[in-house]
Amino acid sequence: MKLASKKPPVLKGKTVTLRPLDVSKDAAGWFEEMRDADLWRWTDDVQPKSVEDLKAQLKGWLENPELLVWAIEDNETRRLVGTVRVEPREDEGRVIIADQTNQIARSVWRKGHHREACQLVFDWAFKTVAADEIRTKAWAPNDNAWRSMESLGFQKIREAHYMNNTVGVPMPMRHYVLTKKTWMEQQKRAGVRK
Repeated sequence: MKLASKKPPVLKGKTVTLRPLDVSKDAAGWFEEMRDADLWRWTDDVQPKSVEDLKAQLKGWLENPELLVWAIEDNETRRLVGTVRVEPREDEGRVIIADQTNQIARSVWRKGHHREACQLVFDWAFKTVAADEIRTKAWAPNDNAWRSMESLGFQKIREAHYMNNTVGVPMPMRHYVLTKKTWMEQQKRAGVRK
């Protein structure tokens, strides 16, 4: 399957728009938003030291044939406030999103940007791509991440210890899955049309 080789579609919500990441347009502003070292503690990425380092990192994401990468843009300010990376693939005849990774600027925490971006991606994955499930993970000490995932309907399927190279110590990683069935049931309860 070549899903990730395609340019990701534009997904528009009330608060955010997900659009293809544009390194030349996005790097400088995203570098400023992400200067806080604490925002990198729980990622598998190294914090860029300069705009040029960030450009190289973003280009690496875009050149990875297994990834689709969106920029999360605030609809009011038109400012880049986050990124979403997904890894669509086939797994034993089923379409899955093997990993979903988000980074959200602190300036928009708890303002609905992350939730809406996730909902747009989930709708795309389950309704357009016909994925059966979305998988993701979070370091157990990263309370904000796993609580957010659980509030979106993800179910913890296991926990295992890995080395967190960013902080230099081994720690537990929680692995999660969100199934199409769970997502569609949540949407039905919320009164969202198919």
